[in-house]
Amino acid sequence: MTKKKYKRYSPEFKRHALKKASEDGMTDKGLCEDLCISPRQLRRWRDQYRLLGDESPACHRSHINAFCSSV
Repeated sequence: MTKKKYKRYSPEFKRHALKKASEDGMTDKGLCEDLCISPRQLRRWRDQYRLLGDESPACHRSHINAFCSSV
């Protein structure tokens, strides 16, 4: 029996998705279709950011923190 391989997304991709999701007129459904991710995945990244802030996988300190404070 083989394990299912999950696609891993970079912190940059996650930040891009969160930034796009916060734009006026962008729906989660439309964004998820554009980026080929599930709505559940986007919600998970958003929840991680809300819970952990700069420590979330979507927003590492080694990257620009300005983005994190603007989302």
